[in-house]
Amino acid sequence: MLMTAIGTLSALKHASLWRRMGGRHADTLFLGAWVLGMFVFNEWLLFASVRYLLPALIPVVFLILRLRAKSASPGWFEGVAALAGLALGLHLSWADRAFAEGYRTYVRALPPIQGERYFVGHWGLQYYMEQAGGHALSAEAAILPKPGDEIIVPTYAWPQDRPAGLNTVPVDKVDMPGTFGLRTFTVYGRGCFYADILAPGPTPVLLPFGFDFGPAETLTRWKVIP
Repeated sequence: MLMTAIGTLSALKHASLWRRMGGRHADTLFLGAWVLGMFVFNEWLLFASVRYLLPALIPVVFLILRLRAKSASPGWFEGVAALAGLALGLHLSWADRAFAEGYRTYVRALPPIQGERYFVGHWGLQYYMEQAGGHALSAEAAILPKPGDEIIVPTYAWPQDRPAGLNTVPVDKVDMPGTFGLRTFTVYGRGCFYADILAPGPTPVLLPFGFDFGPAETLTRWKVIP
């Protein structure tokens, strides 16, 4: 990202960029600054997540196309690349929606209980559990569940830690079905749209998405006993 931005701005250093709108180089200047801004943002954030890198892909592609247009007329390559990118984007959107729908279906199917319901983990599970009145629980939680309460623990979506010192018995274990093929979160496929290998978590992630054929998630429901 940084090399693309510097290369673009350096190529324009002798052009009249600073007169009003930048003249005929205004678009190239804007795209180069866009890439540079995304690089600075990620360096400042120090959390290398795919969702923070994807916005830089747009100006990089446009810059490549602008350079290619100077050396050759646009042809079939640009058309195929555009269609492939559109197909991949739609597939990823569909896979991510299916991932979230799995959590929502699971939470809606939970039976009512007399006590409170707690959970660990995050992403879609956290969103739908809080919508249903559940309480997030951490290993350092000040308020602990009481006998009769339940704790829902995912297998893959960290954090999975429960507070120590609680007596619990398993109630059930449910496999959240996974869509065939491309997924935005897969442990065995080493792919995750939400973070990469530099981010925290128990599973090293190598790609922003991956392929897997097992359950998208396995959730265990525990009951607190005296």
